[in-house]
Amino acid sequence: MNNVIKGLVFLVLLGCSKPDDCFTISEKISTNNTYYFVSGRGWQLNEGSAPGTQAIVSRETYNAFALGDKYCNE
Repeated sequence: MNNVIKGLVFLVLLGCSKPDDCFTISEKISTNNTYYFVSGRGWQLNEGSAPGTQAIVSRETYNAFALGDKYCNE
């Protein structure tokens, strides 16, 4: 019975956990003083959408990360 309760608590905590907002940076784009990290290839600024994940970051953050680094939205 004790193991059943532990299992149920684990499942509840697992279900309530925050989703992983992390991705590997495959492209870094800067334009008009706006800085982007992108995962996935083929992102087009003029189309304004990405096939993967994208994040707008500060200049300091943009300079602190390299291609291939893992970035997590907070």
